[in-house]
Amino acid sequence: MNEAIKSKDPLERFKNVIAFTVAGLHLCTGQLKPFNPILGETLQAHFKDGTKVYSEHISHHPPIAALLVEHPDLKYRMYGSLTFTASMGANYLKAG
Repeated sequence: MNEAIKSKDPLERFKNVIAFTVAGLHLCTGQLKPFNPILGETLQAHFKDGTKVYSEHISHHPPIAALLVEHPDLKYRMYGSLTFTASMGANYLKAG
């Protein structure tokens, strides 16, 4: 994202944001039993460059976590939520 901030060309900024998004797809989140976080549980962290990360468990069923990532100079702000789903049948197990 820092490269996108530096770019003056809108197309280059767009390409850098897409590259940032795609580069993280190899990371995976998972749940192992017994995982049952407390409603309202929070995570606060920062990267070496000063970027801040905030997350909070906001729903128990379905499990949902809210997320906020901020640049130290507020040049960008990303936010959203993560929802974990699972279903099971006679011969399949699906998680997302």
